[in-house]
Amino acid sequence: METTDLQAALIDVRKAYRLLYMYQRRLVDTVDYISQSIGVQIENTYCCFSGSFFDGRKHYRDYWAWDWLPMYFHEFYCGAHKRLNGLVINVGIAIQSDTGFYDAQLSNKQNIEAYAPVEDSETRLLFYLARNGWKQDFPEFEKLWERSQRTFALTKGDKQFAAIALPLSDFMHETLIHASLKIVAEFFQNNGFPEFMVGEGIRKQKV
Repeated sequence: METTDLQAALIDVRKAYRLLYMYQRRLVDTVDYISQSIGVQIENTYCCFSGSFFDGRKHYRDYWAWDWLPMYFHEFYCGAHKRLNGLVINVGIAIQSDTGFYDAQLSNKQNIEAYAPVEDSETRLLFYLARNGWKQDFPEFEKLWERSQRTFALTKGDKQFAAIALPLSDFMHETLIHASLKIVAEFFQNNGFPEFMVGEGIRKQKV
């Protein structure tokens, strides 16, 4: 690479980092607002696409590039809420910044040239609810990570799981957020989770 080309590329890198800062700052604020709107608190966060460099268990050379970009696909876990009938509901919200890897149905996450084109991919928020279980009990739901999939609901014995994905652009301001949360609430209420009510709070609802 010529020096002038490198200088131009590094300008793009600086722009990208500043754009990522603004994106992630807005995203965290949006998720926080959503969690308040549905009456839960974010208790923990998890990387869904890569490992986490926060764990301190590896030498820095052991991390791959995606480990340094944890918000590419990240879950905000909102805790387990015990109902009056003894059942437990787990709640999660996830940001999927890019569906391209899953849309292309790849196995090698490092082969980014093979991801679906960015124009054909999507940035989304996903909402998870589970009764008496969690995502590991329903591996089938991972098909939801493809852009073509919008909803998932399944019951296994006394365990129940439902999830819905909506474009992040549907959560750009308060009016859109509340309109989108009504769609989310209607989906959950129609799929076995009547306690999910916007503005009321999952904890306050009686089963």
